[in-house]
Amino acid sequence: MIFNQSKLIYIICVFFISIFFSFIPLEVIKKGGFIDRENYINYLTYYSIRVDVNDFFNIYDYVTQEWLWHRIIFFLKDFFFLTPEFIFSLVSFISFFVASLIVLKKTNSLVYVFFLINPIFIDFYYSQLRLAFAFSIWGIAYLLSEKYRKLSILFSLIPIFIH
Repeated sequence: MIFNQSKLIYIICVFFISIFFSFIPLEVIKKGGFIDRENYINYLTYYSIRVDVNDFFNIYDYVTQEWLWHRIIFFLKDFFFLTPEFIFSLVSFISFFVASLIVLKKTNSLVYVFFLINPIFIDFYYSQLRLAFAFSIWGIAYLLSEKYRKLSILFSLIPIFIH
């Protein structure tokens, strides 16, 4: 991604659009809310970390039990004292921001970013949090792939332990 002045302005605009999109309470607008998001909030609020080192015997266990996802969200909660609502809004922000950067990279136009704000993507970013986060990490790998090949490969492997 070449950072000229107009590209930098687009990235700043995408950043603020992503903040606006991620931190407004869309569950108020959607009847019934986002069930998966509410389940994650309840899980993070009322339960302790589900992954114990004794539960993992091989690489298969780390992959199938989403070890890294649980570690990340409980780390954010316990170390930074973030609320579950903020953590999942942050996940939505990261997911939307990375998707917007990919659209911006491919189209060089801010207009196409607004096409990401539709019911399918809204449900994806607000409800399917693990999958959206995993895809955003793959998106980061894609964005890094031209200049930082080895780092891109590393980012490509991380989602295996999230979803």
